[in-house]
Amino acid sequence: MNPWHAEQLQQAGQMHSIEDFGRDIEPALIQVRNELINENNFELRHGDDAISSQPTGDQTLYSLNSPTIYFLEDNVDKARTAFESHLTPLGFTVTVDEQMTDKEGKLTWIVARNPTYGISASAYIRDSKRSSFHYETEMLSSDGSTDDPQQLADIPGRRPDWLIPTPTT
Repeated sequence: MNPWHAEQLQQAGQMHSIEDFGRDIEPALIQVRNELINENNFELRHGDDAISSQPTGDQTLYSLNSPTIYFLEDNVDKARTAFESHLTPLGFTVTVDEQMTDKEGKLTWIVARNPTYGISASAYIRDSKRSSFHYETEMLSSDGSTDDPQQLADIPGRRPDWLIPTPTT
């Protein structure tokens, strides 16, 4: 077996499955997103929720990538509180890093990581108010509890009306 595949399978074996992530963790991430972003401050969605697959040795591993959502916000305390209140009880470590930029003033990067589920979520909060939110998993195994591990979990609030672009005619 390819050494890279062996390492990926070993790492995935130490984390929860993609299905566990959808059941146990993703609902809280969607709560954080919907607490930070609403129809009044939503700007742009780049991409869609998607679970990709990667053949790895004799197995297939999966990774979920959320869209990057841009929104108007400069309240770092609000974002930090949303991350900490929803994610810390689930075993996440939340870190905050600030830096000054010439272009946009202060940039605050809030990152929540949970190595047991192989997930990291982040929000960039900028003085310019052009902020963003995104989360993604590492390569995870399937536990076989669903027919299609690439099917997104059915989570209330995943696609609020304001997040779905209106078709143009």
